[in-house]
Amino acid sequence: MRFPGGIQSKFILMALFCIVLFAGSISSLVIQREEQQYTRHVTQQGLGMAQVSGVLFTNARIYEELGMVDTSGMGDYLEYFVADIMRMDPRVIYFMAVDGEGRVIAHKDLREFGKRYGDPLTQAALRAHEPVVTRLKDAEGAPYLDIGVPLSIGSKRWGACRLGFSLRDVEAELSVFRREVLGLSAFLFCVALAIVG
Repeated sequence: MRFPGGIQSKFILMALFCIVLFAGSISSLVIQREEQQYTRHVTQQGLGMAQVSGVLFTNARIYEELGMVDTSGMGDYLEYFVADIMRMDPRVIYFMAVDGEGRVIAHKDLREFGKRYGDPLTQAALRAHEPVVTRLKDAEGAPYLDIGVPLSIGSKRWGACRLGFSLRDVEAELSVFRREVLGLSAFLFCVALAIVG
């Protein structure tokens, strides 16, 4: 069976196929790499915030245990700290600290104070020796990170802090980036088609 248009048509079709394959592969690789880099960067920001907060909460618990500060004053101090973190970074969707039994000692919602959290994420943070980062979705399907940091020094444990860190901005920026890369790929494909054709 003869191919319509001869060898030149075969060459053009083969060249277009190779261009589409190459552009698609490169676009996919660039998008995937950018997503990984950006997500890693934002995760490090949230993790850094949670770890610094964990150190502050641990120190507060030590001072309280040693009797260096008034217990009621410490509760107020921790509540102010939580409120400041929530106010400083709009990506923080929740922030709390719990004692060794999972009872809330600081929370963005004062009504939660004293409640015991037995959920798997809190329990994982209480058992952990290192920060625990879990990627989740809220009720609307928006992604966020739950970052749990144990409040401990060596084998001595005082509880854990948990921080919810929104990834909405990350998803929005990655969506724009995907459109830009795919648009550029489509433009270059059209240019190649005009040159080859």
